[in-house]
Amino acid sequence: MFPAPPLPPPLVGHPSRPPAPLLPPPPLPPLPSYAPASKADLAGYSKEEMVCRLLWEEAEKLAALVQHGWLIQGVNQQLQAHLHEIRELKAVNGWLQVENHELHNLCCFLDEDQLKAKHLAHHWQIFGHHTVKVLCYKVAGCLSKLASLERLLTPLSPLHHSGATVNG
Repeated sequence: MFPAPPLPPPLVGHPSRPPAPLLPPPPLPPLPSYAPASKADLAGYSKEEMVCRLLWEEAEKLAALVQHGWLIQGVNQQLQAHLHEIRELKAVNGWLQVENHELHNLCCFLDEDQLKAKHLAHHWQIFGHHTVKVLCYKVAGCLSKLASLERLLTPLSPLHHSGATVNG
């Protein structure tokens, strides 16, 4: 008596795109409302009323199954959307882990480079102190030689200034 509504389309979609939003189910034709009948009420029905009641119960059952199917489809679409989001978040997480690892390696490299620079600066500082000591020692030696040469020249300086020569 009542035709069965069409079945919902299967969930087929591209895995990289979220599924389309759920469409509401088509409206069902209005059915006569029957209250639940007791055995005594059913015994008083005629054959035509029993057939009508049976068809109505089958239509109600079918409508409930269709409604259940729509609900399951909605849950499946939401589940697919969540799975898609999880896949995207996993991809982003993987990318962030790679970036984190690269930044960690860069920090380690920079820390090692900084330690090498400090070590090198320390060696240059030691070299500078040693060079200053050596230069001070050499300058002091040169100054002492200069002083001794000036002492040797001091007795000769009056002759040298008067223009006289030693031989004559």
